[in-house]
Amino acid sequence: MCKVFAVASGKGGTGKTTVTAGLSSALALMGKRVCAIDADIGLSNLDLALGLQDKVVFDLFDLVCGRAEREDVLIRHPDTDGLYFIAAPSEREQIDPEALRAEIEKLSEDFDYIFIDCCAGLGSGFEMSAHAASCALVVSTPDTPCLKDSARAADCFFREGITDVRLVLNRVRPKMIKKGNAANVDESMDRIGLPLVGLIFDDERVITAFNRCEPLMLKQKKGAAADIRDIARRLEHIPVRPRI
Repeated sequence: MCKVFAVASGKGGTGKTTVTAGLSSALALMGKRVCAIDADIGLSNLDLALGLQDKVVFDLFDLVCGRAEREDVLIRHPDTDGLYFIAAPSEREQIDPEALRAEIEKLSEDFDYIFIDCCAGLGSGFEMSAHAASCALVVSTPDTPCLKDSARAADCFFREGITDVRLVLNRVRPKMIKKGNAANVDESMDRIGLPLVGLIFDDERVITAFNRCEPLMLKQKKGAAADIRDIARRLEHIPVRPRI
């Protein structure tokens, strides 16, 4: 049965696009069929994170409105078997939430996982993606403003009726936590009110990969890439040894 994850945050800049691209790639490399959907309409970057910026012809709006066939909208990743991508519209097109949900239900028949990279914030774009999902990942950094906004995102998912909501704590800096300049893991979980699915430690290689439009999971084995692989294993219920 396909799991449809909305990947969200209460604010921009938390790394949800990196998490979406990383988990989609990691699970595909594990032999799963995965579709990564960019629903960050008007501010899309998932194509860059996957290295597919030159492959986009049709987008999510074309699919939902029937302007293009599914096989024309789905972009098969040339370097990762089993990974497919649907681009977001470059303009702020209005997508009907029910129509999107119907299309994702059809896509679910062909995939093991679907990840929806939500719009930043908690507006109508967030609600549209949440309406189409069955599970959710809230991506947060251990910073006070982000934890506050992430708690609101978690509440929004619960109000939408999604009960499988988990926390990805990103850009974790142990030195800052040790000095008391950032919340620790337990404090972060308590403030947001979600179970933790994994930590991603701060890693400059993430920025480098993004700037070069190179898929992180194909270029790196250590650091954040290894952390993301651990989260993918947990989603597959594979035991993972804690790194801390």
